[in-house]
Amino acid sequence: MKQKFTYLLSLMLMCIFGVSNAVASSESDLATISANHTVIFAGIMNEAKLEKGKLYDNNYILSKDGNNYANNKKTNSVLNALNCCRIKSASQDRLVFKVSESCTLIIYGETREDRLPFLNTDGSSTASINGEFDKDKGTSTFIIPAAGTYYIVGNGDRFLAGLQFTFAAKVPPTIGTDLPATKTVLRDETVVLSPSINDGITYQWYKCNDANKTGATAITGANAPSYSFKATSPSTSYYYCVGSNNYGEVSTSVCAVTVENAKAISRTWDFTKGSTWDAGVKAATTIWGKPTSNRYYYLNAITEEELKDNDGVLAGLGGIYFTAQAEKLLLGVKSAGDNSSCLQFQGACKMIIPNCYKGDKIYFRFCASGDNKTVSITSDKLVEGASVSNTSRTSNATVEVKEAGNLVLNVSGSVRLYEVKVSSKYYFVTSFDLSADKVSVEEFDNVSVSAKNFAPANYSDGTINWTSSDESVATVNNGVITGVKEGKATITATSVDGPSKTVAVTVTPSAPKNLSIEMTSNSDVAAPKVESGKTYTLTAKVQGYGLTYQWASKATEKGSYANISGATAQTYEATAVELGSKFYKVTVTNAQGSAVAEYEVKTVAPLEAFTIANEDGTGGINYKALDADEPQVKVCYQLTKADQEIDLFIPDSVEYAGLTYAVTTVGEEAFVNDNTIESLTTTPVLKEIGARAFMFCINLEEVNLADGIETIGDAAFFGCNAFTSFNIPGSVKYVGYKAFAECAALTDIYYDGTKAEWDALPNIGMAGIAKSVTIHFNDGETENGKGNIVGISNANADEAQKDGKFVENGQIVIYKNGKKYNAAGAEIK
Repeated sequence: MKQKFTYLLSLMLMCIFGVSNAVASSESDLATISANHTVIFAGIMNEAKLEKGKLYDNNYILSKDGNNYANNKKTNSVLNALNCCRIKSASQDRLVFKVSESCTLIIYGETREDRLPFLNTDGSSTASINGEFDKDKGTSTFIIPAAGTYYIVGNGDRFLAGLQFTFAAKVPPTIGTDLPATKTVLRDETVVLSPSINDGITYQWYKCNDANKTGATAITGANAPSYSFKATSPSTSYYYCVGSNNYGEVSTSVCAVTVENAKAISRTWDFTKGSTWDAGVKAATTIWGKPTSNRYYYLNAITEEELKDNDGVLAGLGGIYFTAQAEKLLLGVKSAGDNSSCLQFQGACKMIIPNCYKGDKIYFRFCASGDNKTVSITSDKLVEGASVSNTSRTSNATVEVKEAGNLVLNVSGSVRLYEVKVSSKYYFVTSFDLSADKVSVEEFDNVSVSAKNFAPANYSDGTINWTSSDESVATVNNGVITGVKEGKATITATSVDGPSKTVAVTVTPSAPKNLSIEMTSNSDVAAPKVESGKTYTLTAKVQGYGLTYQWASKATEKGSYANISGATAQTYEATAVELGSKFYKVTVTNAQGSAVAEYEVKTVAPLEAFTIANEDGTGGINYKALDADEPQVKVCYQLTKADQEIDLFIPDSVEYAGLTYAVTTVGEEAFVNDNTIESLTTTPVLKEIGARAFMFCINLEEVNLADGIETIGDAAFFGCNAFTSFNIPGSVKYVGYKAFAECAALTDIYYDGTKAEWDALPNIGMAGIAKSVTIHFNDGETENGKGNIVGISNANADEAQKDGKFVENGQIVIYKNGKKYNAAGAEIK
């Protein structure tokens, strides 16, 4: 059995690379004989002595003769005629071969479909490629999709008599059907160029200047066998395609595509008019022969090309092509005056109405006939189709054409067509004027030119395309002409319908225009600010030619500018040193004049963080500079020992790196949860206490805010249980949300302002001041807070307030009805 398998493998390998029907006894390698692609038969299979499972390719030499399968085949059995190889089972026998490209394999042998072998790429018992069985020929055909190694795997006992491999011819591509020399289409129509190139693998479309392919440019992305594009404006363009494969390339002829405007049309096909009807009957008889009974013309064999041989239309029907394979067409009986004359179709049909234009209206009077009461007329060039579901001859519909070109109508169902009318709503521009035929404009200025006096007056589309003969001199956008550089140019205005007008433009030189100064820096603050010690660059942004620059500066706003030596470039770079403002001016000049721009640079303190230690050298306060015109810092946090008790004083200023910083802000959460602070004192310089700054400072017993503070942030003193009273200066403009919530010991707030001023503070009702707290005003008025009593729910807060709330030994004590309770509501004995 092993010998039979090796013989078969020899046969397969020779078939892969092709062997003639009678291989000469002299040695020849597989590559040389591969061009014949013929069948190898059992003689070689039995004598080649190849090993089962071994892969053979072009390096193996064959030297045995073959036998002709057709001459040896007998009537009863292939097995009796040939020394066949036998594939016994999928689990035991498989033969391996290798191909360098896609091909077709035919296996000759036993005519039993249930024992067909199959192909795969890994030698397993699972089929990857199944063959197509031909019982009469005793063959199985396999399509091998690509180069690779493949196995023939047995499927039960299977006897193989021969193999045939067919490879694609190694020839360059050839032209099947060339492009037409010319093609004329309507504006807005989709142009399709579709030659046929035999054996092509890759394609590239080109656009050129003429039929000689001069100035050819590859069209980006146009790499398919066909090329389509939208015809936009009247013109003639040239196209061709190059097809190539591994063995060469071929080029189609050039097609000159001419885009034309459709002519305004108004045409009607009315089958009730005798002269038109008679002409239609005559034309139909000419094309399809004598009608059968009831004037039926059978259309099964009619195609568009056959109709074009008969001038493409039915004379008298004014431009309708019957191009589909309908079952039959009936020319209906004419009855004068009763509107009964019609064309009747049975089965699906196509009509083509040539040379329609975008926006045309198509009117149909039609109805269904026979048992099928639903008829539809559709087309991919219609905005929407038309349909009817009755047999009334008065049914009608009007549709609109959405794309120029031949209108292909798909008619389904049995239909009677009484009238077709086509009218165009498009009126083409034949001429127009411009508001000027010559203009002068300075560099970087603009002037507008408009189209007017369109003819006809009821034109459909007034779109004008504007172009410049030299955009380095002048550009144009929708009629706005902008001077770029001294010189002359021609602006062309072209209607989408073809006519064009020109404007002669003269651009004159100008002084520098649109001058401004732009600042960039390596600072962390935004221009025009820059941190001390950082560099910055000033750039003159200007339009003009032949420009010179001179930068000048001054130290104060009222001072005098002095030119900066050597600062004659478009940019000027400097380093920020002294805090405050510095003023710059740049003068830009050319032969036509000059322009001046000024810029103020503000140098601010570096946005650094630093720590000022306590006098005893322990701990201290961390600060961070603020982005401000004057040196300012905010308090960030305190560095202390855990067991220290602090009387916190926020100074009005601190010294650092040679600068004096005003302390204006206590930052968010600066001292949150700090239980070392027993008292807080500020100066009038401090303006803001940030959100949650002293939240849960449970040992803060005394707060002395100096007049000048403006903002007490959200939850600034939330949960501070130690102080019993709090003074709020009249300078305060905002008290934040829950700023005093959960302050258990707080009983009194003293506000240095009137009650009216207090009520005017934004959000004051949400400050979290408990109902047990009395607020005192400097006009003698008092009121209680609006928030919850600490530890008491809203439901019980009002009752608790009536009897009084006090703090004893740092705990809330509530007296009610002569009894004493804690915050949880438990009675204190």
